Amino acid sequence: MVDGTTETYRIPDATQTGTKFTIRNKGFKGVNSSAQGDFVFTVQVQVPKKLTPEQRELLMQLAKTMNEQPPVKKKKVCLDKIRTTNIKLVVFLYKTLKIY
Repeated sequence: MVDGTTETYRIPDATQTGTKFTIRNKGFKGVNSSAQGDFVFTVQVQVPKKLTPEQRELLMQLAKTMNEQPPVKKKKVCLDKIRTTNIKLVVFLYKTLKIY
């Protein structure tokens, strides 16, 4: 938080990259008043860069259950063109594969 404290906030399943959340009355104080502002933050999902063959196979199995195409290995990736991913995929990786 802006005052140096910490706050626990539960992000719902299936939250996409770019989703904004607001924590009321935890932001900066107003310039000409003593009212406390809101703290707004944006979710950024990180996708793992390297996968083991086992992890890749698990992702392909997950993609099949979600009616999506399995991941395709690309030679060059431009940061502007990286697709956003479903938060469930990231949660699956963290819980099942313990990737940090």
